[in-house]
Amino acid sequence: MIKVTVCQSHWLMVHIFGSETLCEYEGVNKVKDFEVTLTENTTTPVQHWKIENDTPFRAYLKLVKKDKNSGQMVTYSHATFKLEKLNEESNEWEKVSCKVGNEYRDTWTTDENATAYTETKLPYGTFRLSEIVIPEGFLELDEDIIFKISASNKSCEYDQDGDAWITVEVNNEQPRAKLYINKKVEEKELNSNNVYLAEDIDYSKIKYKVTAAENIINFADGSYYYEKGQEVGIYPVTEDGTLVIDLPMRKI
Repeated sequence: MIKVTVCQSHWLMVHIFGSETLCEYEGVNKVKDFEVTLTENTTTPVQHWKIENDTPFRAYLKLVKKDKNSGQMVTYSHATFKLEKLNEESNEWEKVSCKVGNEYRDTWTTDENATAYTETKLPYGTFRLSEIVIPEGFLELDEDIIFKISASNKSCEYDQDGDAWITVEVNNEQPRAKLYINKKVEEKELNSNNVYLAEDIDYSKIKYKVTAAENIINFADGSYYYEKGQEVGIYPVTEDGTLVIDLPMRKI
């Protein structure tokens, strides 16, 4: 839908401003706003219409690698991705590549800022992203990421040159483990070898100290959660003698 606004500055001149306010197909770019000036006395041919063609929507892709739990950018090591586009006619996934000079690139690896960019714009449609190299210390993605390149994508933004960018965040988890402790106090009879659980024990007074036996690395940026010998914490057990501690761990 084209919206036209008429503005008459004086009786000899009329300005017409046009803008596209509705485009039901999201696979194209809306036409840019335009202006037409009409004058009574003019030597130029009379213009009875103005043609503005919608152009196919295309966008660059920005891939951002993050730690799922902390939201940190993963800069300690790199991730590598591949892309596929859904062929809507055959309903099959087709490999995506970008032509750079006389070469085609079909994988993208994050840089020191945890970001990768496609070298060329990608067409409107549905895409699937797969992670083929996982950053050190991270778990595999639970599933591939499906997203759409279109002007309606919430991440779509435009740079100073008017080029569209779609951002896809890829979030992986670092493995963690739960340490379970079940504390029980036993008593032994003095004159026999009989052993039985003690009663009326206040387990809440019992505490455990956890210390790092080695440097525990945060694989998002290479810093340490805990250095070797550093106290992680002191934890009291519950009234029934149980204790659960959530700790970072190495990927095995």
